Amino acid sequence: MHGVYLTSIGSVSAVAASAREAFAGYESGVAGIATHSVGDRRIPLGALSAAGEESLARLARERPELARLDRSTQLAILAARQALSGAEPGLGALAVILGSSRGATESFEHSHAQFSVSGRVAPLTSPTTTLGNLSSNVARELGIAGWVAEISSACATSLQALILGVAWLRAGFGRACLVGGAEAPLTGFTVAQMAALGLVGGELETGAPYQPLARSPKNRLVLGEGACVFLLEALSTEQARERGALAEIIGLGSSLERGPSLTGISPDGEAMGRAMTHALSSQRSAIGAVVVHAPGTKNGDRAELAALERVFEGWVPPLCSSKWQTGHTLGASGAFGIELALSLLSGLTPATPPYDSELSAPATPVESVLVNAAGFGGIATSVLLKRAS
Repeated sequence: MHGVYLTSIGSVSAVAASAREAFAGYESGVAGIATHSVGDRRIPLGALSAAGEESLARLARERPELARLDRSTQLAILAARQALSGAEPGLGALAVILGSSRGATESFEHSHAQFSVSGRVAPLTSPTTTLGNLSSNVARELGIAGWVAEISSACATSLQALILGVAWLRAGFGRACLVGGAEAPLTGFTVAQMAALGLVGGELETGAPYQPLARSPKNRLVLGEGACVFLLEALSTEQARERGALAEIIGLGSSLERGPSLTGISPDGEAMGRAMTHALSSQRSAIGAVVVHAPGTKNGDRAELAALERVFEGWVPPLCSSKWQTGHTLGASGAFGIELALSLLSGLTPATPPYDSELSAPATPVESVLVNAAGFGGIATSVLLKRAS
């Protein structure tokens, strides 16, 4: 009997230029958020770390065609290269299932700005700004000719990509696939959209500018950028042990809010509760920690806390988040939640945030971690990971 295991990971974010560095950053409490200028705004953002920016610059110098790709696609290539570097030969045809909430944001805004002035667009505007160019360019760059798909479901995107990857493997279509998400939303138009919703704040404050699950919550979302990609493999327990698998995926859940809200949040986190229940099945008492979605908004944080209280019937496991370090990476945020969960399963203890919050580190090593994600439109998703034995 084969299970589905996470066997390799690659990432680039405001905290680090690799997953190994990110694990250390989560433990030390590195904060990658700083004030940047976006248009006429000075605003805190989770922009790439200096090491990440240098990795992106090296990629763009490799070949002209890589330099022309959207920043989100370049980030995905960096993370996918890392993830695939941990693969063993002979995996056969790989699937690539990646996602993004916003898509080719930077390229699209640049092309539209040019069109507004001149009435013309460059010949390759459409292929470089279409959403599907993310996965296809990653597959092309890595020499993968298997099934390639892209998904967009707001901030639940990368966990939805993972669910599709698990389904592909369980259906027997292949032995391995790359899944994850990438996002590069630090642009004027995207910031303006979040500001119009009253979600983003102004100048960098002393302490932590982004405070997911703060005990005195306020609407203060900080956008971040990055990519996180995993290699999933269908393996027996023995094979997983030989491969040094990072974790086994043992539970999946997804649901949709029934209400008409465009932001998809019900006060009691109805969809999130159903997603967690599906993923957990009868394993609630064994959960060592929950990596929360916690967008850092009043309604979003309160709704998830309400769902957690209901699902865990009063006793809630330690709640963890890295958003106060990376910013909210939208469609990639669920994958970064998996990355934090993997650091927990490896025995690391995440740093305590520098503000009064509901977040806490597990007191003892954990064997399983639940990861949540939710997005505009009402999609809620949960994934349960277990330490590979």
